[in-house]
Amino acid sequence: MELKPVTMDIKSLLATISEQRKNWTGYVPEEAQCQACLKLLGSHPWVQEQRRRTSVPLPRAILCRCQEERDRLEAQRRSMANLPGLEMTFGTFMVRPGTREALDAALYFSNSEGPPVLVMVGQVGSGRTHLLSAIGHECLNKGKRVRYEVAADLVDGLRSASFQEGREVYDHLINIYRTVPVLLLDDIGLERATDFAIECLYTVIDVRYRNGKRLAVVTNSSEFGEIAGRLGDRIASRLFDQRSGLVHRVVMTASDYRREE
Repeated sequence: MELKPVTMDIKSLLATISEQRKNWTGYVPEEAQCQACLKLLGSHPWVQEQRRRTSVPLPRAILCRCQEERDRLEAQRRSMANLPGLEMTFGTFMVRPGTREALDAALYFSNSEGPPVLVMVGQVGSGRTHLLSAIGHECLNKGKRVRYEVAADLVDGLRSASFQEGREVYDHLINIYRTVPVLLLDDIGLERATDFAIECLYTVIDVRYRNGKRLAVVTNSSEFGEIAGRLGDRIASRLFDQRSGLVHRVVMTASDYRREE
């Protein structure tokens, strides 16, 4: 007798299989079924036992694929984060004079506490990118979606999308930067300050600033005038905001660790 079509409901299909396979255990334990789709969990001991008791493979239509989908989405979420280094976590950060305030601020930010915008000012080798990456890893481990970009790479990607791939791709990318729950921008102020670059960065920063979206920024510019001179007053005003309570700015005074003996 042939199996009924796999479009029948799961309980009827399981009952049919049970009748046809006399050496199967007819009762399906609740814990052997996915609570989301009610299909069989292939890794459950009961299911494994049924596989051993018959030479006929279980139809894929009755096997749960929720975990496969969860694994796929998790891999996609971590890949999208684009973090610069797996080893750059809070656990591996070397605390040195001039870094403690920034470390505390980064930990606070990664716990979704404090102002939605964090600006870390520091010179090359001060540990600023390490802390930015550590925020990303911490947020990822808490199930959040994250995106890390060097500001110049963000602008280059948007420029390529706008002039080579079309408006639809550009809109898709800019929407990611505007809406991703946690955006990490590295080395802002070092990109070529073209009108296009300034407008892209302003669009992203302004939307996140106004909507309270979490944004962590790293720059080596410690003065309003430095950022304003390169990227204009609109961006500088938001990153150096001291009145609204939306921005927390910390200065890392540590020297370049690569040159320390």
